[in-house]
Amino acid sequence: MAIRVMIGGKEVVVDSRRDLEEVLPLVDGGPRESGSREANQVDDKLTRAGRLIMAVTSAAQQQVIVALAKKGKQTDAELRTELGLKDNKALAGVLAGLTKQAKKAGLSPRDVLRTEATRGSEGRIYTYQLGKALKDALDLAAPKAPGAD
Repeated sequence: MAIRVMIGGKEVVVDSRRDLEEVLPLVDGGPRESGSREANQVDDKLTRAGRLIMAVTSAAQQQVIVALAKKGKQTDAELRTELGLKDNKALAGVLAGLTKQAKKAGLSPRDVLRTEATRGSEGRIYTYQLGKALKDALDLAAPKAPGAD
C-alpha cells in the first residue's frame, strides 16, 4: 500500500516508512550542496525531525504535536483538557514517550519540546511549545497554498 504525503508543497508517494526516511533528505530541491557546517547541521536536524514525525505512533503523542503546532504555546492544564488526561503525571508519561522517540531519531528533547515553569496563584504552571527542529520540519511538511512562495 502506497503512502502519500505532502512535503514542502510536493506530493511524495512511497511504499514504506523506510522509503520515506530515505526520500526526506532529497525533498525541497534535491540533495544539498555541501555548504557551511551550520547549514548542514540544520538540514540534518530537519531530516531527523521528519523521521520523528513518522515514528510517533501514540495517538496522544500525535495530539500533543498537533495541539502545539496549531496553538503555539499551551499550559499543562490546556494540554490535559485537550488530551483528556486526569493529571500531570499522565501528561508527563505522554511527553516522556515523545522525548524518547526524539532520542531514537537523534534529536535532543529541546529540539522537540520547550518547557517553561512559572509560579501562579494556584502553584506552578508549565507552558509547552514545539522545539525549533520539530516546528521547522512540520512547516516543511505542511502543504503550501498555491502562489505562497
